[in-house]
Amino acid sequence: MNAKFYTRRQFLKSSFFGGAGLLIASNMFARTCLAPNSKINLAIIGCGKMADGHIGGLIHSPLCKIIAVCDVDSARTEYQKRRIESEYKKRGDAAPDVKEYKDFRELLANPSVDAVLIATPDHWHAIPAICAVNAGKAVYCEKPLTFTVEEGRKLVNAAKRMGVPFQVGSQQRSSAEFKRAAQLARNKYLGEIKEVYVSVSAGNATPRNWKIEECPSTVDWDFWCGPAPYNPYSSQLLPKIDPKANKPHEAYGWNSWRHHLDYGNGSQADWGAHQFDIALWGLGLDGKGIKYIELTDKEDMPGEKHWRMYRYLTESGIPIYRGNHPAIPKRLHGGLTFVCEKGLISAARGHFWSDREALETAKLRDDDVSLISSEAHKENFLNAVLKGTPLAAPVEVGHSTGTLCIIGNIAYNLGRSLEWDWKSEKFVNDAEACKFLSRPNRGEWAAY
Repeated sequence: MNAKFYTRRQFLKSSFFGGAGLLIASNMFARTCLAPNSKINLAIIGCGKMADGHIGGLIHSPLCKIIAVCDVDSARTEYQKRRIESEYKKRGDAAPDVKEYKDFRELLANPSVDAVLIATPDHWHAIPAICAVNAGKAVYCEKPLTFTVEEGRKLVNAAKRMGVPFQVGSQQRSSAEFKRAAQLARNKYLGEIKEVYVSVSAGNATPRNWKIEECPSTVDWDFWCGPAPYNPYSSQLLPKIDPKANKPHEAYGWNSWRHHLDYGNGSQADWGAHQFDIALWGLGLDGKGIKYIELTDKEDMPGEKHWRMYRYLTESGIPIYRGNHPAIPKRLHGGLTFVCEKGLISAARGHFWSDREALETAKLRDDDVSLISSEAHKENFLNAVLKGTPLAAPVEVGHSTGTLCIIGNIAYNLGRSLEWDWKSEKFVNDAEACKFLSRPNRGEWAAY
């Protein structure tokens, strides 16, 4: 059966559940047999503010061509289609007819698509990503990787089974200052790591019962809610845009869905997916995890005053605190600090610092544990698709980091310390806490 004639039900059966149908075979063949010097046909799933920035860079990439956009809001796809086609035409490239979709399953049935970039709200990461890898597409998915731990495990298993390149949008791994901090700490340039301080804002997601508003006619709101619980439309969750405006996404700030309990995991997952990621990298715990989450309401450990404080403990007993180390310069606030036997190693966006000045210019040793070199995160992904080169933030890494954030939220919300077994991905002897590791999908999405 030709892919373009697949119904949604047929796509679900042959792609999501791993059937070896013609759709999967043809897309894997197309992806792995790209001719040398060819461009990747890229599609964007989720056309909000984050995707707007991604598209702005990818339009100019010599490695790909954007051929399709997908969003539950046709105003957003209309704007991005016009923007992409106009930019290609402006610089004299062969302008593609950018196709618009509301349903990602119809986009994934397009055999011309080699790779997808997923920039949806967090509750919509897992299902499109699993469907994409099962359809043989390479995937770049924004962080945090998934909404629940169970989703993350399903996604890792699907990506491994299909063998497609999968990059998580933890772009700090492609920043020199974070790589240097992680590499120096991991190779014990200042001795053993004793503590890690990670700057993540306090405050978790809440129900957020915003005022009900009339939903724009361009939006399929039930589809936006998707597998998550249904809530009435609010511009706090999805701001209205004018598709004919020059830069419509600049008219509003970052959406508040990440702070709504049904759709995001708050600052802990949003910013933590960046900072905890580098902490695990420096500790050599990629694809693994921690042992304990210890909580206190007594303000007797590092953290933000008047908020519940907690720390993670690794199996070897190294604590990871939430907050800035008191001895680092202010320019390093918002980053992370490795506290080592002989001093501090710290990084924030655009800054590397150590209280041992010689370390700032120290040359790395030939026998050091080497961390991947990647100067541009999306280019790293595109080169992996074209050339099979290593990924800076593969799916297993995104899952272990996302899991750390999620289980911290669970302990925080329950108000008690928990023990974690990263190998089984379960809390130890705590059935109540384990209930929050998954969530049933709503409506037609229950089958996924």
